[in-house]
Amino acid sequence: MEMKNLNPTLKPLANMELVSGQMRRIQFHMNAGPVQSRNKLIFDYSDLHVKLITENSKNKATKKVLPSAIDNGAIRPNNLPDLKKYLVAEYQSKRNVSLRASTSSLWYLKVLALLFKYSEQL
Repeated sequence: MEMKNLNPTLKPLANMELVSGQMRRIQFHMNAGPVQSRNKLIFDYSDLHVKLITENSKNKATKKVLPSAIDNGAIRPNNLPDLKKYLVAEYQSKRNVSLRASTSSLWYLKVLALLFKYSEQL
């Protein structure tokens, strides 16, 4: 897939634009438990080049030339399995158990809020 196709999403979210790149494969594996998850991201691509953008006071997009050059120097232009320095991201995430609420309790709260709103209209 042409990575330029991601620009409508990337521009507003990350203030960046993909100038070129070919995505070969993207896979995300997650083994999740009640407290943590083990994750693995496989992202195979070639010819990746980015351009950072910013909006000036007139809401016109302008490119950041020097930071874009630095980013392109820091980002690997190619990440393919047959390369010597092929990278796969593996990491763990811990859940914030104190904020955990079950789906049933969220539905219960929503129903209560709707009933309360309805009773105020009577």
